Amino acid sequence: MECAKCQGLMIEESFADGVGYIHEWRCINCGAILDAVIAQNQLRRSSNCRPTLAFPETIDFRKTLSLSKIIGTCCSTPGDGKKVNLLIQNLLNEGNTVELDFHGVKLVTSSFYRAAVRELSCSFPEDFIQSHLSLSGLSERNTLDFEFLTS
Repeated sequence: MECAKCQGLMIEESFADGVGYIHEWRCINCGAILDAVIAQNQLRRSSNCRPTLAFPETIDFRKTLSLSKIIGTCCSTPGDGKKVNLLIQNLLNEGNTVELDFHGVKLVTSSFYRAAVRELSCSFPEDFIQSHLSLSGLSERNTLDFEFLTS
């Protein structure tokens, strides 16, 4: 990817923010940074008073949410699921794709999963959710349980 300011090389970087990981692009020449929030704000401003900025369609702004850091090892209550749901909604609205990381989680109940993930369908189309939300850190046993929960 090429920097819009200096035409230098942009590289993808990831760093922890205490809850998950932020993914952004940084120019190795001038240091310009582009992430989902910056891109969204630039596009919003450009549509009001400037020619439209062209961002490549291949940019993928990913945000990883570590459930063990946010909730703990037991993801069981609908209230905790709602907290995660709101985080996911905010990130999706900012233009991110979201990865829910289950590493370190020992228990996930259907009521938590329903509140965290299934209720996203009230705000987003199903195909959008499938293309912008992924799960990681599930053991084989948990994956079978999730197939049951999602069907």
